[in-house]
Amino acid sequence: MNNLSRIKIITLSASIIVFVISLPQYGFCTQSSCVLAGGALLTGWAAMYMGGVMLSWFANPLLLVAWVTLYSKSRLSFVCSIVATIMMLSFLCYKQIYNHQDEWTSDIVRYGLGYNLWVISGFTMVTGNALIEWHKQKLKN
Repeated sequence: MNNLSRIKIITLSASIIVFVISLPQYGFCTQSSCVLAGGALLTGWAAMYMGGVMLSWFANPLLLVAWVTLYSKSRLSFVCSIVATIMMLSFLCYKQIYNHQDEWTSDIVRYGLGYNLWVISGFTMVTGNALIEWHKQKLKN
């Protein structure tokens, strides 16, 4: 197994493992409750039409595309991982979140371990993809 293959295996495995570990952790807390990252993943799509903070949910399908294309289209994987991570970080720009079940807006008062691990999963893909591109350039020279 060559170095490029090792980098891809480690990158993909680490990103997916960290993502899965994030799911049962609290993603964020409002004044009245905390939301599990897995719950946000499963229900976030339902409010994406509202824009704003809900658009950060699109980081999930972008991260999935980055995972799926890592072996076949590494440049696409790299771009998707960068955009996904930026969208993940954009969640920090919002102070309130809309609860579509109860139809009220609440202040975000804390970001939990689930959110941090989610972002680390994205950064893992960005870092791994950067190493892959660097390694490919090194092999060309």
